[in-house]
Amino acid sequence: MSAVQIKGATEWQLFCPEGWKYEGSLSNHFGFVPTGGEQKSLRFLRREEGMDVYVNALTGKEVYVGRTGA
Repeated sequence: MSAVQIKGATEWQLFCPEGWKYEGSLSNHFGFVPTGGEQKSLRFLRREEGMDVYVNALTGKEVYVGRTGA
């Protein structure tokens, strides 16, 4: 989850979906791979539902990368 505040604003409220918890969320467990870095630590597995699926060579876990184009 990301949060922003308008410059000069004095409000500090944060709204989340009902039942949402930080622990275990994507916000708590995220990763960033710079363009080209996927070749070093990720092995492509498949494409499904508009996402590329890789396996992380370091953790053995699947990594899902959203696709913005065809």
